[in-house]
Amino acid sequence: MYTTSPAGKEELCRDLLDDFEQHKGDGARVVASSLPIPVSNQPGDNPPHAKAKARYEEIVDDPVLCTAEYPSVEDPRPIVFGLVAGEGLVLLPVEELEADRAAERVALGGPGRQSGGWLLLGLGLTGVGAGVAAARRAARARRPD
Repeated sequence: MYTTSPAGKEELCRDLLDDFEQHKGDGARVVASSLPIPVSNQPGDNPPHAKAKARYEEIVDDPVLCTAEYPSVEDPRPIVFGLVAGEGLVLLPVEELEADRAAERVALGGPGRQSGGWLLLGLGLTGVGAGVAAARRAARARRPD
């Protein structure tokens, strides 16, 4: 996003940001798959850059999500989006996904049981149902009364 000019000055690559702005859709999100993003940077620092995050946040309405910071730096978890009819991709709250997974484990008989349900759970197939359920709850929570 930033380059160094022949004179050694850091310059913003505006064409990249213009492309993001031109192609973003409603509800667009930026997800950085990186180490935690620092509050500020010094010249010569390696990415991730605080300045780049600030530019991305000028383009999208929601905050930039960072894989090493979501939901917190102390306890990062996967960033999961669910597909909701009429809305598209929706960020699913981590707490709801974890609650759904716990409920699946109870319904399937708990750890150590040999069952087809545990095989499906191991393959992640029942997790799809949990994601769909969480996406539906998130969509209902956002609807105006």
